Amino acid sequence: MFQDFITRHKVLTAIIMLVIVGGLIGLILDGIFSGPQSSTPTPGTDGPGAVHQLPYTSFLYSIDEPTKDNHINVTAYPGYRNTAVMYLQKHGLDPTDYRINFNNYENPFTPYE
Repeated sequence: MFQDFITRHKVLTAIIMLVIVGGLIGLILDGIFSGPQSSTPTPGTDGPGAVHQLPYTSFLYSIDEPTKDNHINVTAYPGYRNTAVMYLQKHGLDPTDYRINFNNYENPFTPYE
């Protein structure tokens, strides 16, 4: 089936093969010369522009800028607190480096007396 097409359209087949081979060579060269890229920030540092992403407000939650003593206030509906923390991680902030205060949060457990 393809042999008849290839013999009748040698120029078109050659052009298609050149495009495919050129694309593969381009991908290989791009992988070689672009070097390793990491999407995660270096440990101990915030990612590039992380603080510039804050404060953030959506319909489901809002995150304030970190204070000088590493406190972050988060206002979120009960089912979206984890999503707010994941937003911080996604934008290069390590949540374990901050004390996160969830506004409108009540502890479901009674205090021990």
